[in-house]
Amino acid sequence: MRGTSSLTSLFCAAALFAATSLFAGGASAYKRTETEPPPGSKYAKKPLYWGKCTVPFVMNEKGSASAGATESLRATSTGMLEWNTVGCSPFNFVDDGLTSSNEVGFDPEAEKNINIILFRERHCLDVAPEDDSCWLDLSCNNAYDCWAEYDASGKPVPASAGKVIAVTIGTYDLVTGELFDSDMEMNGSGFTFSTVDGPVCGAPPTSSPPNCVSTDIATVVVHEGGHMLGLDHVTDTTAVMYPTSKPGAVVRQLGADDEAGLCAIYSESTCSDDSGCGGCGASGSPMPTLSFLLLGAIAWRISAARRSTARARSSSNS
Repeated sequence: MRGTSSLTSLFCAAALFAATSLFAGGASAYKRTETEPPPGSKYAKKPLYWGKCTVPFVMNEKGSASAGATESLRATSTGMLEWNTVGCSPFNFVDDGLTSSNEVGFDPEAEKNINIILFRERHCLDVAPEDDSCWLDLSCNNAYDCWAEYDASGKPVPASAGKVIAVTIGTYDLVTGELFDSDMEMNGSGFTFSTVDGPVCGAPPTSSPPNCVSTDIATVVVHEGGHMLGLDHVTDTTAVMYPTSKPGAVVRQLGADDEAGLCAIYSESTCSDDSGCGGCGASGSPMPTLSFLLLGAIAWRISAARRSTARARSSSNS
């Protein structure tokens, strides 16, 4: 499974939908992801944002089986921390270290939720029984520490037909758009991850870890990190939030559109360590008690088609 990467936005089982808004002028512009309340709802669409300018993340200690734990965890952290290099924004992702947890999702009753990044090395169809109730509530990934992929009708997709490289799942307040949790799953059951700079793999790598670029971890993570902070796809091919990438692509540094989007949401005037985000470029409101929150969930997926002979960026949809 190699080829053009496609990043497709969709909501999880809550039957809600994601939308995007275009900001700034010119041929290229950053986009923010918005909530889209159910039809007939009294709530208006709101752009997603964190209510604080420092957002911690943790990584499952196992890392990637194909790329090796040490190098894969280093590449994952590097991809996330690339968003901290922009001078016009005080926003920071903070590497909070490692965890043995392998569960994603938000628990409103928990004292503390973690934003976790992990690699799923087994496919759920190989380990979860067909009659397990986890297929009904889409929880097999947590129950069996496995990768689950579903088609448009909600049916599980077998590994041989799977195309999704990674998925980032965010939970937010449906009323304000404030994010409370965001987790990232990487599909180690279907893709060979790598961390080297080059050359591009001409065939499926035989060494472990790969000594060529197969599916570059930092490239995937920096893109998904943009989704985690509230950005969506753009038309600027130099941006990490551009929705497509060829096999073997290494795109680890932010483009001008990426920086503009980050600074518009989390600017010096709206976001500080003392005051929090204050709405982060959106109209803010006091945070409600968790027991009364109306929560929405969104999942951004990055997919791959067949390998093309071209090595430049191509199109995809996340």
